Amino acid sequence: MEIRKAMRITDLLDFAKGHCVYIYGAKTIAQRTCLYLEGNGIAVEGFIVSNRYDNPNEVYGHPVLRIEENQEKNFDVVINAVTAEFAWDVTDDLQAYHVGCLVQISPILYDKFPAKFVMNENCVVSDRAFIADSAEIFADETSKIIIDDNVVIDEDVVILADKDSVIHIGKDTVIREKCFIKSSIRSEVNIDERISCGEYVNIMATRDSKIDIEKKCGFGARTNIGAEAYSVIEVGQKCSVSQMGLISAGNNGKLWIGKNTTCNGYLYMGIDSSEINIGEDNMFSYFIKMNAGSHKVVDKTTGEDITNRKPIITGDHVWIGMGATLLPGCNMGNGGIIGASTVVNKSFPDGVAVAGNPARIVKRDFIWDRNEHKERKFD
Repeated sequence: MEIRKAMRITDLLDFAKGHCVYIYGAKTIAQRTCLYLEGNGIAVEGFIVSNRYDNPNEVYGHPVLRIEENQEKNFDVVINAVTAEFAWDVTDDLQAYHVGCLVQISPILYDKFPAKFVMNENCVVSDRAFIADSAEIFADETSKIIIDDNVVIDEDVVILADKDSVIHIGKDTVIREKCFIKSSIRSEVNIDERISCGEYVNIMATRDSKIDIEKKCGFGARTNIGAEAYSVIEVGQKCSVSQMGLISAGNNGKLWIGKNTTCNGYLYMGIDSSEINIGEDNMFSYFIKMNAGSHKVVDKTTGEDITNRKPIITGDHVWIGMGATLLPGCNMGNGGIIGASTVVNKSFPDGVAVAGNPARIVKRDFIWDRNEHKERKFD
């Protein structure tokens, strides 16, 4: 086995050109290596890993082979794309297999890959968009990515569309560093204009799902929005989560958030084969929890599925206090207030305040205004 060392990024192109190329590893370094090679016109056949580690079966549409199951296979060129800590162990392990040339990536190159763009003719990226050097944008031959004017994509952002999927990022949107946006397996992610995403925001639609985020929304650091398996998430315009939100829909789940709804942070919305429908102009405090159908419950005697999948609904202009929990069957009327730490699992009419566990009506005949404090005068 010949061993060559890539001391410059361009060495990878020189060593791989004209060969059948596999990449050892399936994590960050391996993925960035794949995007770099394919972005420069060099096909990657697949990834190689060991059974000793937990890895996916496919990355960017390429198979992930277990080396132990391919002892008789001839590998022309293998690029060793793991961290320096494991690089020489991998080299020793591969001596037992049929590898023509092993290319070692120097550790000094791990964070120096240039911008990666792997796209097809259906993709449109405005020349008025700003995309950082370390951003990675990938669309396979079946998918489409559209990035409009004045979009800002910060360092280490990854945008990935594969298997008949679409991602559209509208004009004047800002995607800050280390965000991950993915649409996979006949799915769509539509991010309208003037959206702001803080650091480490993840937006992912997979398996025939759709995420629509309307204009002027904002998502603070480490907010995650995910739709999977025939699910839909729709967020109306001017909605916001200040930080640490988790909004998730699975298995034909439907989740709607009405316009002008805001959350101070640490929001959890999770549904599985159920619905959450939030009205317009809701105001959430911190640590709000909503969960419907996420954990399957089966009757031990009859085998019947008795999971509570009743929808969670709030009307327009509802104020939800810190630490409140909304369970399946919650239906809060317009203009209502849910007190701090309240647990709601049934219906309440318009214009009432509820509190307690379980929730009960504690006040009627009032109105509330989220902006009232701005008009107060203090002598």
